[in-house]
Amino acid sequence: GSLISVSTNFAFNLFFVLGLHLGAAWIALGTSISSVLSCTFLLHRLSKEIGPVFDRAALFSCVKIGACCLISGIASWTVSRLYPDVPVRLVDQLLQFSLLAISFLSCFLLSAYLLNLTELLPFFLKKRYNRSDNSEKL
Repeated sequence: GSLISVSTNFAFNLFFVLGLHLGAAWIALGTSISSVLSCTFLLHRLSKEIGPVFDRAALFSCVKIGACCLISGIASWTVSRLYPDVPVRLVDQLLQFSLLAISFLSCFLLSAYLLNLTELLPFFLKKRYNRSDNSEKL
């Protein structure tokens, strides 16, 4: 699994940087793609060993979280276009980082609320939620 992850990460980074002459954001995308491929491979191997790993509710939760991340990523990328050049001064860099972090978090929380992503409640509330309670609401 690890060899596959490292190999695909290296291949995607070479392809995006040397092949397509793209920048650092594409290296991050290549790393993300290789991580998804590695996770898929490992889940496939695990399901062969112990049986089904995900039930329908868990898979649906993963899709909802992925959708929230995608929406937030697109929003942050759009906001990042406001700063086409990398700022040189530390204050400007902190401002840019803060703006991107706030845009990502606000879009993530809004989309999680709109998608009724109850799986995130334990991260934000002190009350413990049982997974069985959340799956009944889906």
